[in-house]
Amino acid sequence: MGYGPPSTRLQPNPRRPLWHDCGFSLGVDLGAARTGLAISRGITQPRPFTVLKLRGQKMELMLLDVAQQQEAGELIIGLPVSADGRETPQSNKVRIIVGRIAVQAADRCVRYRCPGF
Repeated sequence: MGYGPPSTRLQPNPRRPLWHDCGFSLGVDLGAARTGLAISRGITQPRPFTVLKLRGQKMELMLLDVAQQQEAGELIIGLPVSADGRETPQSNKVRIIVGRIAVQAADRCVRYRCPGF
C-alpha cells in the first residue's frame, strides 16, 4: 500500500476504491504437491497457518478462499531462485500461477471493511 494521506494513495484495485488493507499478510510457498501458508500482521514474524494439499485450479481457489476468510490485505508469494540468485525453471511456473491468482482475485472484487475506516 502507498504512503501519504488515504485520498492520495493508489488502491490495489483502482476500480474498487472502497477496498481497505486490514494489515494481515498471507505468505505463500507454492510447491509441486503442497502449498504452505503463513500469516502475519504488520511487521510481526509470520506464523505457520496451514498446508494446502491441492494442485492447480483447486489450490488457487482455496488459496483465495483462505485469504478472504482471514481478511488478508495482501498475498506474498515466494519466487524460487537458485543459490546465485538466478531464476529457475520453477520460477516461471510460479509466475504463471501468480498471474492466474491475480486474475481470479480481481474477478472476485473482494473488499475488506476494517474497524476505523
